[in-house]
Amino acid sequence: SAVDDVAHTATSAVDDVAQTATSAVDDVAQTTGSTLDGVTRTVGSTLDDTTDTVGSTLDDTTDTVGSTLDDVTQTVGSTLDDVTQTVGSTLDDVTSTA
Repeated sequence: SAVDDVAHTATSAVDDVAQTATSAVDDVAQTTGSTLDGVTRTVGSTLDDTTDTVGSTLDDTTDTVGSTLDDVTQTVGSTLDDVTQTVGSTLDDVTSTA
């Protein structure tokens, strides 16, 4: 598996709470047909947990323009961040090591 917060299945990429076999990343509940969705899925967005900003790829709470994945605070140049992103890490939920 790539990154796991609570439970990870062999076919999933990233999981925060519960991963379904057909979803790539799921925070709370996966909606059929969506790629990543935690609470509210905005049509046309790829990843959305709470609010998706138009044009953003991944957004959980606040997406900084140009960031790829952001849950709480996105550090410029980081790829995935949930709480604190360590520079050079790829996936991070709480604390990432390089």
